[in-house]
Amino acid sequence: MRLLTAIALIVSTLSTIVYYFLVYDKHIDYRIKLIDLMMQTYFAACGVTVPYIGFSRKCLNYLEKKEPLTAFNSTRGVRTLDYKIPFGVPLSVYQDEKIKPHDVHIRLFEPNQTKKQHCQDDKLPVMILIHGGGFALGSAFSRSYDELGGFFAARAHIKVISVEYRLAPEYPFPSSIYDCWSVYSWLVSTYNKNINIDDPEVASFLKNIDYDRILVGGDSAGAGLSAALALTSATGLIYDKHLDRLPALAKPIQYQILIYPPSTSDQTESKIKNSRGYILNDKMIKFFTDAYVGDSGVDDEKHHQRGYFNVASLSNQKGVPDAMVITATFDPLLDDGRILAERLNQTGADVVYREYSSIHGFYTMTFLDVAQEAREFTIDTMREKRVVGDIKCYTSN
Repeated sequence: MRLLTAIALIVSTLSTIVYYFLVYDKHIDYRIKLIDLMMQTYFAACGVTVPYIGFSRKCLNYLEKKEPLTAFNSTRGVRTLDYKIPFGVPLSVYQDEKIKPHDVHIRLFEPNQTKKQHCQDDKLPVMILIHGGGFALGSAFSRSYDELGGFFAARAHIKVISVEYRLAPEYPFPSSIYDCWSVYSWLVSTYNKNINIDDPEVASFLKNIDYDRILVGGDSAGAGLSAALALTSATGLIYDKHLDRLPALAKPIQYQILIYPPSTSDQTESKIKNSRGYILNDKMIKFFTDAYVGDSGVDDEKHHQRGYFNVASLSNQKGVPDAMVITATFDPLLDDGRILAERLNQTGADVVYREYSSIHGFYTMTFLDVAQEAREFTIDTMREKRVVGDIKCYTSN
């Protein structure tokens, strides 16, 4: 009897596994389901989706290890360099005692030019890359974003500055946007020669940048921060309780690449329909929102007026850069991306919009065909908009 019970239990378990991975939601790749299952288990254990356990940053740090710096990785044809922007650079925006001064770490990527000497004098566009993770997870030095920075540098033939901004809940709004702004300010300061670069490798990285083609881009929370940074660059304004006005910059951002961006705290149709979505669900959205807002004093009613959490409601300013917006059909943030694209288009910006039949986070899942398709579309669009480097400078590896 016990043997029959054990066999029945095993068969039932195997049947459930087969049904979940091969039958249930057949349009979702089984590998995504496996990743989601592991992530949800991990997030629960770390207190992200199970609040009474208590949030643990140490626990989360095991989720995605940081990728060590490789000075030159010939397999992807880029050079990488880590640098720390010291607090106190010109145009720094920290003015609140609760938001302590902070050195911002960055990872630099540039295409390998050793085989094409004639390209040394060519000026290359530069992209500020901002990682995703709900404002609370992720790292510019993680494997996913180390790969993404290298991808843009190699395929678009541009220079990339990937930002390691501070994470919530330890550093809530507006710490992350301030860190991203500091990196942008530092970059413009190097154009104005208002800052000395004591690292010869960093000075070499900055030597042939085309400051008239500054891009910003990111996925998920990084896309939201990118949109906020582009808006601030265009208007010179930031709406929150810490600052009312920022100095206008000499070199505004020219283009933004927004991959499934959060743009509104409204309960949209897609947030309801995809509330139990893969990789991102309603419990995670609540945690990320609560962590990001923290005790900053920016309440729900004022988010859209004073904060950069709801960038869609602020995107009615003229002069906002042209944009590419990528969304996913089964993503709670699908409508966020649609709304933001519409608002940007209403300002007169040239907006390229593309929706893919996939889930939140697919763009960094390089094993998916849809991720490769979206990446090729991104590069093709960048070429069409003339925000990439000279194709003659590509190096075969």
